[in-house]
Amino acid sequence: MRRRVKFAGWRHYWFGLSGAMLLVAVVSLLVQGLNLGIDFTGGSLMNLTFKEPVTTSQVRSALQPFGLEMSVITIDQKDPTQVMVRTHTLTEEERRDVVAALGKNVAEITAEDVHLVTPVVAKDLVQLAMMALLIAFVGMLVYITFRFEIKYAVPAILALLHDATITLGFLSVTRIELSSAFVAAILTIVGYSINDTIVVFDRIRENLKYSRKEELGDLVDRSIYETLPRTINTVVTTLLAIAAVYLFGGQTTRHFALTLMVGIALGTYSSFFVATPLWYVWKAREPHYRRQARTPEAPARAEGRPVAVGVTPAAAPEREGRAAGAGRPRAGTALPAGSGAHAAGAGQALAGAGRGEAHRGRKGKKGRKGRKGGRRR
Repeated sequence: MRRRVKFAGWRHYWFGLSGAMLLVAVVSLLVQGLNLGIDFTGGSLMNLTFKEPVTTSQVRSALQPFGLEMSVITIDQKDPTQVMVRTHTLTEEERRDVVAALGKNVAEITAEDVHLVTPVVAKDLVQLAMMALLIAFVGMLVYITFRFEIKYAVPAILALLHDATITLGFLSVTRIELSSAFVAAILTIVGYSINDTIVVFDRIRENLKYSRKEELGDLVDRSIYETLPRTINTVVTTLLAIAAVYLFGGQTTRHFALTLMVGIALGTYSSFFVATPLWYVWKAREPHYRRQARTPEAPARAEGRPVAVGVTPAAAPEREGRAAGAGRPRAGTALPAGSGAHAAGAGQALAGAGRGEAHRGRKGKKGRKGRKGGRRR
């Protein structure tokens, strides 16, 4: 059965699609940046004591009219009357309005302590997160090079950068407010993406051991199709679990779950359409595959067109010449102009000669019969 998707042969389309997504992401990051939350920018911290126990949903509903529903709300499990609310920086008037609304719509407030939180801790968090990503990239580059080779490692790291950049661009375009949890989301996406890529690369490496004569693009496509059922099953079950968190996990986890779904989908896409085609481009520069690419049928194979096995364009005129010299044209050999008329005339002449021979044979038989009758008489 002919496979419709050419992962290696259509690599220019995949590179163009990824380039368009990267362009949108980079432009959005440069123009409007990320919508950083109070974990990164600092803000106001309110320690409130209510007269009776309260719940997170009650406090969040009271904050919603002020646009503070994404604030970080922490309730003491031992004493549910003690609540800590972290919001972006509030003016004195805004703070009074918020406290009044909480006292009216939730419960009476008996004590409050409000102070500002500086973004110093947030800067340290960002630096540590970037350092963790850098160490992870270097470690994966060294390990994949040791276990496979450098031609596998570099495309895998480029695919990870592709996934992380487009995910951050998605957060920039949608203006989702980032909290410290999104650092964990990016690290999770990186781990998931490299896992899919290694599965595909491992199958390609195994097939290369036993199929050195197979065209490289066909080998890449076959390897991906062999791992495709496993990847689809894993991705679908993972996305279903994260979708449940998105739908039923509450307001605070919804954006986190959405980021994970986008990143995991990108990781699966990049394993097939970014990392593997990049490996193919690099691997195809080896002498063995360069000679393979110079064969006449290589362009047709790359484009997915059928190829006549065992017959090359250069051999066709020679075969036609031998057929013509033998006096009988072979199947598929083009005849010169006018040859049809000559062949028809030759056929008619042969048919006339045959009829003449048959007529003379009948006359001879009649003569012999007449001579026999005379002798009897």
